[in-house]
Amino acid sequence: MNSYMIRKLLAKLFLSIDKTTSSVGSNSSRVLDDELQRSRNNARELSIKNRDRVYAMVKEVLNYYNTVSCQCAYPRFIQYTSIDCRDYDGTFFVLETEAFIEHAFEYFDVSKINNGEESIRSIYTCKKCKSTFEYGWSDFSIAISRAYLKPIQIMAIQIGAEADTPIPVVMGLCGHKLRTMEFYDMVTFDDFLAYIYELK
Repeated sequence: MNSYMIRKLLAKLFLSIDKTTSSVGSNSSRVLDDELQRSRNNARELSIKNRDRVYAMVKEVLNYYNTVSCQCAYPRFIQYTSIDCRDYDGTFFVLETEAFIEHAFEYFDVSKINNGEESIRSIYTCKKCKSTFEYGWSDFSIAISRAYLKPIQIMAIQIGAEADTPIPVVMGLCGHKLRTMEFYDMVTFDDFLAYIYELK
């Protein structure tokens, strides 16, 4: 067999090996992509379930607050609702803050005021104790918006435990330019509940 034939056979052999390797690599890549997508889907489903659980818990807590007094008597309610990313030059929201504000709406009378720098701004007056809060909401992008409910005048006798730091969160911050996480503590659902129910 002359050198030309040998080179031709070797070329066919290397071409065959290269095709086999490429096919294996492509299959491996496809398997990894599928596993990554399944993992992302599972994480998304878990995140939605945890979010729904936090919202349900907060609704129950606010109902309890208004059975024994009102939400304004609990400094830790005020702590969560007062978190505002603009105070920290950030663009984020805290899910627990959003849950408290959304479910607290029914316990307040609301009157709109000049929007100022916000997309929406209102005065919230507690139906029970007449404490007043400033509500503000703005969106920063399609995915990121934030709300706050900051006290103006608190009329209720405080019966809840004082606010503490780091702030316990189950879901925590979402967005950009996040506030330093040293101010927050990722905790279990039970620890979160214990914190927001605690009395003086």
